[in-house]
Amino acid sequence: MIYCITLIIVVALVCATRLYPLWVEHDRKQLAKAWELIRKMKEENAALQESCRKSVDEWVDNFNEQSKSFNQAWEKLYELAEKMNVKL
Repeated sequence: MIYCITLIIVVALVCATRLYPLWVEHDRKQLAKAWELIRKMKEENAALQESCRKSVDEWVDNFNEQSKSFNQAWEKLYELAEKMNVKL
């Protein structure tokens, strides 16, 4: 009986030592895939941030131009009102 238990333990240890490198290799491959996905996501994130930054810059530039033209329009309106002696 003790020989049977010992034999089972020895067989289990042999199987475990044979399978362990396969498990490690599988884990290493999965880890490499995960790192590759992380790298790709970082690149995509950087590209999206740059695109958003450009869009915001364009919007701010357009807003500044519109504000300038709006202010110029009000200045012209005040000039006309002064010429016509009208108070705004």
